[in-house]
Order: sequence, then structure tokens, then C-alpha cells
Amino acid sequence: MEKMIYLDNNATTKVDEQVLEAMMPYFKEEYANPSSMYDFAKKSSDAIKVARKQVQEFLGASSDKEIIFTSCGSESANTAIKGVLANNRTKRHIITTAVEHPCVLNLYQAYEKQGYKVDYIGVNSNGELNIKELEDEDDDIIPEEEKDYEENEESDYYDDIDDMDDDKEDDDYKDLVIVDEGYEDESDL
Repeated sequence: MEKMIYLDNNATTKVDEQVLEAMMPYFKEEYANPSSMYDFAKKSSDAIKVARKQVQEFLGASSDKEIIFTSCGSESANTAIKGVLANNRTKRHIITTAVEHPCVLNLYQAYEKQGYKVDYIGVNSNGELNIKELEDEDDDIIPEEEKDYEENEESDYYDDIDDMDDDKEDDDYKDLVIVDEGYEDESDL
């Protein structure tokens, strides 16, 4: 039998042995619905509270109420996007990529039907964003009055996004909301 090389870990990843071992009691013995009121559910409910606290501490979140567990990446992406837009109701211009997951593209298409302006940035043959589409004067993806970033070379653009939090007095990005679903696990943080 030929050895398979699996390259789709972004979609589905084999469960780590330590995670499987930690979860096994909840798959086999303590499988009750943690939201139920009966005694059998208390152990699974308590385990989720502990896990939520661990994630809060790991991420440095100010409250465990900020931690939301979802069943999959699609649910996570949709929850994040809907949450950002619900809390920024005056922002009705979305910039995304043309190569997003269908769950994200479908959501943005639904927002377009609700009157949002959605621009889809393409990618080059290497899969890299065509940032020049944002800067092209003939394209109104970001009209002049909405440009809250300094004109930069393409290579500097990413550095500016990475460094936004480093300069709290810099007002250039005050109206920019970024939803990035690129983190797969804690090693990406």
C-alpha cells in the first residue's frame, strides 16, 4: 500500500492523541448534554467551564464570556463575521478574498442582498493577495475618503497590519475592522 501524504489539514486534521485521551471520557461515559439540568450533565458542564477558563487564560481574554466554542470552522467563521458586523452596524463595506471558503462567500453574498458593499480581492498564481487591487486608482474598492492607511509598498502593507497595535496613538486604523480566520491552533498565535 502506498503511503498517503495528507495536505488538507486546514479542512480536517487528525485528532492529536492527547486531545483524544482527554476527550475519551466525554465520548464514552460522561456524554450528557452539558446544558441539561439533571445530575448526569454536571460533569460535562463542569468540564466545559474548566476548558473555557483554560482557553481564556491562554489567550489572555478578560472574561471567560469572550470564549465561544463552536462545532466547526464554518460555524466559527460565520459567528465571528456576524458578530463583527452586528457590533459595527455603520460599517457596510466588506473587503474579502475571492478564494474564501464557501461558507464565508455565501454569507457575504447574503450580506450583499441586504445592501452591503462587498469587494472580492483576487490572488495571483502563488495564492498571494493582489493587494494592488486595493491601491489601484482606477478601482474604487477603497474610495479616497475611506483610505485610513498610508500609501505603502506591497511588502510594507502586511507589516502595517501586524504593527497596528504597536502604536496606540496612530489614528490611521481607527475605523478598520479585521476578521481573520487564519489561526488553526495555538502555534499560529
